[in-house]
Order: sequence, then C-alpha cells, then structure tokens
Amino acid sequence: MRIIPATLVFLASSALISAGFIGLIDAYASDGGVKTQPRKTEPKPVDTKPDANAKVFIYKQTGGFIGVNRKYEQNLADLSSGDRHKLETLIADSGLASDARKGEIITSGACDMFQYDFTFKDGAKQHHVTYDDGTLPDSFRPLVQYCKDKVVDLPRR
Repeated sequence: MRIIPATLVFLASSALISAGFIGLIDAYASDGGVKTQPRKTEPKPVDTKPDANAKVFIYKQTGGFIGVNRKYEQNLADLSSGDRHKLETLIADSGLASDARKGEIITSGACDMFQYDFTFKDGAKQHHVTYDDGTLPDSFRPLVQYCKDKVVDLPRR
C-alpha cells in the first residue's frame, strides 16, 4: 500500500484540529461555560448512628459504556412516612433484606454493562448484593427505577 504525502498531511491536521477542539471544549466547560445539564453534587454520607433501629439504604450504579458512577444513599428515618413506606416496600419486594441474597452475581466476560450495588443496613444487620444488567432479577427492577431520579453523579474513579 502506497501512502500519498497529501493524505498524511490531511490526517495529521485532522488529528490536531480534533485534539484542539476537545481541549477547547474542556477549557470552556471548566471555565464556567454553559453546560446542558446541571450536575448534582455528591451527597453527604448518611450518619450511621449507633442506633440499633437505624435503617439505611445505599444504591450505586457504575460502569456501562460511558463509565458512570452514581449513588443514592438514604436514612429511612429522614423520609416522610409515605416515602419511607414506599422504599421499605420496594426493598422487601426485591428480597434484598433476605439472608439468601448476598454477594456478587455478575456476568463473566461481559463488558459495557451497568453494575448495580445494593446495601441495606437494618440496625446491626447489613445486607449487600451486586448485579449487572445481565443478572439483575426482575424483583429488583422497580427498586432501580425508584432510585433512577434520586441518584447523584460522583467523580469517576
């Protein structure tokens, strides 16, 4: 294969223009430029007091093609009675508080899937499980949907 010098010049200049354009976008965004969607700030960690009856729910969504890192953390005592009842019902219906559900259940060899990390602290007991898009049970889908609008974007690791 023979490469024409004009083609090399075109490819090199295209790469430089693209790199400059990306740098310009980054500089504009970090310099207070207009952003299309406001970024939610990282929430304060929930105060896990030594209260034996404290109930805390933590949901994390990571990965995917774009490498998201999102979190929703809520002390159930801080919710209104209606919201607390709804979240407790979703947790119970998912089976998260069951001792049978624990550990990490992910699809081996798969990439670009979201991973869903669920933790429920009920007093001294802690229930934790991790799924991905391929292994997420149907019983957890309403809980994921509930958390969808409540998550905040965290810095990527």
